[in-house]
Formats: sequence, C-alpha cells, structure tokens
Amino acid sequence: QKTFNFKSPERCVEEFKELIAMGTTSIHILDDAFNIKKERVSTMAKLFQSEGITVDWSARGTVETREEVISDLGVGGCKRLHVGIEHLDDEVLAYFKKAQRFTHIEKFCKLCEKHGITILGYFIIGAKMETDAYRRDLPRRIEELGIKLPFFNTLSPLSETPYYYQLLKD
Repeated sequence: QKTFNFKSPERCVEEFKELIAMGTTSIHILDDAFNIKKERVSTMAKLFQSEGITVDWSARGTVETREEVISDLGVGGCKRLHVGIEHLDDEVLAYFKKAQRFTHIEKFCKLCEKHGITILGYFIIGAKMETDAYRRDLPRRIEELGIKLPFFNTLSPLSETPYYYQLLKD
C-alpha cells in the first residue's frame, strides 16, 4: 500500500563515509522497510564490508524470514533491527492486518540471534481480544524469543483511520 523511494547502496555507502568523517559513531537508517529489497540489502552489506565500514549501525525494518537477508545484514555490520512486531497472537495480528504470524516472528528472532543482530521490537497492547493471560505471559515470551529491547504502545485510535471508524461502528 506504500510507495518506497530507496537510495542506491552506493549512495548509502557514501553517506556513511561522510558521516563517519564528521565523527559519527552510530548511524540509524530510518527507511520504513529497509530490508524488503534483498538485492539492495545484500549489495549494501557487501560494500560496507569491502569499504571497511565498521561504525555501529542499525535500521528500521520488517519481520524478515529470508536467512540470506539477515545473514547479509550481519556480515555488513548491522547491530540492531527496529521492527514493528506488534503482537504475539495470530488473531490479533490478523486484526491489525499484519501479514506476519507468530511463526514468522519466531523464525526472525532465531535468525537475528544466529547472525548477531539485536532486535528492538515494538509491541501494541490493548486489542479488544487480548487476554489478561497474554499480558501476564508477554514478558516471558519476549525473553524466550530473545528480544532484548521491547518497546510498548497502547492501542489508541487515530481519527479518520479504519480502526477509528470501526470503533465508532462498534
């Protein structure tokens, strides 16, 4: 549903070099879905490696289940992926209209651990079908998945969104 405008891997490498020359010690890529174009991620990672770029860097991405993408990110020096996991219940993920399911999240977490990437995971609390048991067990489940940096938001309707109109209807 979105249109993405990506810089070339070569341009990203040049920008990293410029930032490092200014004394930057950490870089965060704010693309909405940094890792959705496999070839771009792979090329960028290989260029970072060949250019000797070792700065601490992270990116905002999506739950990724292609091992070659996670592997390339790890080889390229990516330290953290900031990902909207949202929820660990398939029914709620469907309600949020997320394509991923718990099995995808679980695989993503295993791949990140294997390739040395820390997950900063965003979670949403407060879906109407969410249970007390889910909320009680959530910290343990996050820990079991190996998510080191969980962030939590309370579900709130933004006006003029489908969720807002559904709440008015309900």
